Amino acid sequence: MLCGLAVRHSPRDREGPGSPDEYFDILGCGLDEWRLAFRGTAGVGTSVYNAYVNGQNVPALVQPACKNTNWGEPCNSHYRNSDALNNWANVKEVLLAVIDHGVLVKYIRFDGASSTYLNWFTRDRYIESSWEDVATKETEFFSLAGDAERYRRFFISFSSNSCPKDSGWLVAVDAAKLKCCTWEKTGKFPILKYAAGPKVASWQSSKSRDADAFVVFIKYAK
Repeated sequence: MLCGLAVRHSPRDREGPGSPDEYFDILGCGLDEWRLAFRGTAGVGTSVYNAYVNGQNVPALVQPACKNTNWGEPCNSHYRNSDALNNWANVKEVLLAVIDHGVLVKYIRFDGASSTYLNWFTRDRYIESSWEDVATKETEFFSLAGDAERYRRFFISFSSNSCPKDSGWLVAVDAAKLKCCTWEKTGKFPILKYAAGPKVASWQSSKSRDADAFVVFIKYAK
């Protein structure tokens, strides 16, 4: 982590297109340089992946907390900043934040140069994160689309060959059907899970937890 990871908001510091209110100091570096592009909310009963890709089932009007960093306030839907995602250009970095009980608990940063809004979430673009072993361990899946056959999206997986041994760092269980494993049945979909410690975790153990939201931010090149 480069700065203090204390979310602040000073619109005068922002860089890039869109409204100043869309920008936040997500890493506590003293600049509102991260534009909120998407929020996937757990348990709302609609696909987080489809909401991200094409806005499916995202309401035209969302609660204010869905599109800012007041994560302790109610947000009962996904949020898609279509201007940011549909006009993806001049992106320097992308950050995915994991929110649990109203707090940013984990994050992962990617190189956004020459990326699209669909291909930035890859091992090759990985910069750094809250997990110390993502860069060194082999990954079975590492993509937004993830394991499409089993509706596991935003997926960074170490192993997914059998339910008791399934492990990883991040996953969205993105459908009510095909929930084969116990760890996929902990709530209403989408279930957003993350490794709670500094290393890979078994999805079936107490070392993984269910998040409130996954939030995507983008930083533009100056």
